[in-house]
Amino acid sequence: MKTWVLVRGGLGNQMFQVAYGAALKARFGADVGYVDFSQDARVKRDWGLSAFGVERVALPPARWRLLRWLVIAARRLQDGAGVPVPDVVWVEPEVGGWRPWPRRAPLVADGYWQQVRYLSDLLPTLRGLFQADLGPYGASVAQWRAGGRPLVALHARRGDYVSDPAAAMHLVCDTGYYSRAWSHVRDAVPDARLVVFSDDPTWAQAHLQLADDVIFATSDPGQPAWVDMMRMRACDHFIISNSSYSWWPAFLADRPGKIVVAPDHWLVGVATRGIGICPEDWTLLG
Repeated sequence: MKTWVLVRGGLGNQMFQVAYGAALKARFGADVGYVDFSQDARVKRDWGLSAFGVERVALPPARWRLLRWLVIAARRLQDGAGVPVPDVVWVEPEVGGWRPWPRRAPLVADGYWQQVRYLSDLLPTLRGLFQADLGPYGASVAQWRAGGRPLVALHARRGDYVSDPAAAMHLVCDTGYYSRAWSHVRDAVPDARLVVFSDDPTWAQAHLQLADDVIFATSDPGQPAWVDMMRMRACDHFIISNSSYSWWPAFLADRPGKIVVAPDHWLVGVATRGIGICPEDWTLLG
């Protein structure tokens, strides 16, 4: 029987969902297909996984709508009425967090599945799965490495976190956090060089001049989302924002002595350590 994993959100979220599908395959031998729900939201997203060889399954409209109503009904029963839902339709609790594995591979799985415990045993597999050749985009990384110094990727996520009132639950990391994180990494790696990535480059250049020779990574118009993710992954150490987009490069990077700094609150009023998204050896700073 096929297991359909619903894929929604931006690239980082989509990767979490595909990773959960890979975990179901490893645990149950499931035949997993990924169904594109990225347009089924107030903020519509593009399918970002083709660069990794992950293709969406094209379902007839009637079957797509059936899956949609199945997960809606399951959520209403589980989160609204408190009624246990059979594991044939496996949905993440509305509040997120760890959900024990089903007894068998479900027919459909829907959630964001942002728990490192789902993935820790699959790290070698995921490193191979979420790999893309930078091609001409790799020239910038070669230039950054020309001096032979360790590179620290800093990601400042702003975008809809700042501009969309509906995203008010998302904490926006401030300059104080990035400054303290950079000091922490620099104390451990004195010769490190900082490379700043941001979806708001104007703000970043105005507020994140944290080193004399800081590099601000530039993006070409229309550049696909996976490019900066892979350029970050090519660095040695990481200062991430509360975003799955920078979480993935830090998680996937295979660098000896890797240092990762993450914010100590992932959402407004929600401590990062308590929600299970970050590995225990990552440093959390406010």
